[in-house]
Amino acid sequence: MSHEGVVARTILFDNEVKRLLEKYPDAVCVNIGCGFDDRFSRVDNGKVRWYNVDLPDSIELRKKVFEERDREFMTAGDLTGTDWTEGIPNEGVTIIIAEGLLMYFSEEQVSGLLDHICEYFGKGYILAEIMHPFAVKNSSHHDTVKNTKAAFGWGIESGKEAESPVQRPQFCEGDKLL
Repeated sequence: MSHEGVVARTILFDNEVKRLLEKYPDAVCVNIGCGFDDRFSRVDNGKVRWYNVDLPDSIELRKKVFEERDREFMTAGDLTGTDWTEGIPNEGVTIIIAEGLLMYFSEEQVSGLLDHICEYFGKGYILAEIMHPFAVKNSSHHDTVKNTKAAFGWGIESGKEAESPVQRPQFCEGDKLL
């Protein structure tokens, strides 16, 4: 079941990134917790600057498979800190992609990450996969983590729960979190 879910999720994320790049062709895309994702090759519009961010050991492994390109870069960093954004442009529109990532963080880590993103980047969009609290509580039965040491740590019922226009105004349009 997870395989089909990942395929569907990938198509949804690709389509949304393409839509945003049509509207903001010169945007900076930051793919946090990128792993071996190669979305850049599927959505590149010839102008976007793309940053793949993950833990240092993941980026080292990624560098053995992928090469940086003129507009695609690999950045090693711990997303629970703030150093990972050093060197990533923060002018104009930024598109943050958090696919298959946030459910592994605690509520405090997610809040800290979102706060840092909104403090560092001027304005933009956050495309994030969220998991329902029921799935978090039952992560030991989930087919992708039940045979590993991984566990889900954060989930919300609605994306509205992650909105905080007072703390994150630049990622809001009117009263809607972008």
